[in-house]
Amino acid sequence: MSELELTFPDLTEFMDKSLYQEAADSMVEAIALYAINGSDIIGAVLFDIRRLLSSNISDQELSLYIDRHSDYSDPEGARATLKLILTVLASKQV
Repeated sequence: MSELELTFPDLTEFMDKSLYQEAADSMVEAIALYAINGSDIIGAVLFDIRRLLSSNISDQELSLYIDRHSDYSDPEGARATLKLILTVLASKQV
């Protein structure tokens, strides 16, 4: 396991379980479907994303991490992908 996978286990698990091409027709739909897991799990994923976005990790390393765990990505890059996940999951949190 990489350092990112160990440091951000909830985000890694979320991407592994939800962000593969057969999960849903679109990335937004795949993210939204994860909300059925409950607010505690969503909160943990959101926490990981916020920490990751505020870290000094290079865009290249972040892209490699996302590519290893997700079939979906935003055309604007890794940080945009994480911001999209954050926005959609936060809107589903109760």
